[in-house]
Amino acid sequence: TSIGGIVGKVIQLDDEYIWIETGIDGTATTMKLLRQAIHSIAPAEGSPEAKAQTQAAEEETDEIK
Repeated sequence: TSIGGIVGKVIQLDDEYIWIETGIDGTATTMKLLRQAIHSIAPAEGSPEAKAQTQAAEEETDEIK
């Protein structure tokens, strides 16, 4: 997610820029953004990283109860 609210899939990155692919209904647009304009990067749904994040969040919720 960018600080401007743009959401997309990271397709390339370097030290200065991140390229993301975004779009709906089968249309895709590639955008080049400055890395400093990125708010957060989340792992892809179903990836091992996403599953680990979900499990950690569930464990944290259990501890709060």
